[in-house]
Amino acid sequence: MHQSLICIYNLLNSLIFLSVQIQKSHYSIGKITQPHGLKGHVLVYVFSESFDWLNDVKGLYLESGEFLEIDKAQPYKKGLRILFKNITSRTQAEQLKQQKLYIERSLLSSKPGEDIYFNEIKGFMVKDEQLGELAVVETFEHHPGNDLLVINYQQKECLIPFVPEFIVSIDFENRVILMNLPEGLLDL
Repeated sequence: MHQSLICIYNLLNSLIFLSVQIQKSHYSIGKITQPHGLKGHVLVYVFSESFDWLNDVKGLYLESGEFLEIDKAQPYKKGLRILFKNITSRTQAEQLKQQKLYIERSLLSSKPGEDIYFNEIKGFMVKDEQLGELAVVETFEHHPGNDLLVINYQQKECLIPFVPEFIVSIDFENRVILMNLPEGLLDL
């Protein structure tokens, strides 16, 4: 019995280590929301509006580190409908429900002149031309009207529209986003 507990403890530690490693070296692109049909397809809510990265991947990683090879993937409503090679039934697909999916971070790096990926500016300092340093970008929210930067400013969560009208410059070398925000935006 004692030996079994040690084995389970070691297995759990290994899974936690893999989960942390995946989160450091990979970027979460979405979450499996539900199975779709009887043959193992899943619906994936994608955290970005673009699926440009899809052509560059052969598969996706689960948080556990398990690699799932993609057999078929296609846009579906506001996400993707994916069939993984080793997932052949609805029952198997059901077991993947609510799991986050990851790709290597290197696949989400923009080139000069291209649209940037939000993962590239996570942790950047947001500065306003009038107020100075505000806070670092903690995360993002995607909405139909526009994307929002989420920062913690003066002990409260603030949502800042990430739109060209407010962006003065993005300094990748110094990790700074300079903005010209409308007066009162941070008071909402």
